[in-house]
Amino acid sequence: MSTPMNELRVELIKGLRSRDPTHGIYEVDLPPADVQHPFYYIGDLRGSEEGYKRQLLQDVSLTVHVWHDNPYRKADVFQMLAVIGSVVRSIEENGSPSYTWAVIGRPETRVLSDKISATVDSKTVYVHGIYEAHIKQIGSRWGSFFDGGINHDQSQDV
Repeated sequence: MSTPMNELRVELIKGLRSRDPTHGIYEVDLPPADVQHPFYYIGDLRGSEEGYKRQLLQDVSLTVHVWHDNPYRKADVFQMLAVIGSVVRSIEENGSPSYTWAVIGRPETRVLSDKISATVDSKTVYVHGIYEAHIKQIGSRWGSFFDGGINHDQSQDV
């Protein structure tokens, strides 16, 4: 069984690959200098645990970057940010194999930060999109961590 944060990461990558198979997805290391733009970069995944009703639930702050080397193609970056939002909403609606999730923030946007900014190096202008979300694990599909599972026919909210 995977940890909640890792399972969320895997579901995010699978969702991006299925909805947008033409753009690269990178994490951990920065892509090589000759990478084809635009691409996704899975940035920070920061988690904290919280005990609730005999379970340890995880809060995850997620940051995904989109990079493009053509400042005239900002629409591509906006579209890719929309794809990330779609994947996150899908994870919220469908859960992951072992856990259920909720996006924390204003439900009408489900995005805490969605910015486009241009940065300049010596030769190339890059367009940098950032998608940030706070996602809370709200349960597990196999019951409590401590009692070996919950019989949902007999469970009661306390």
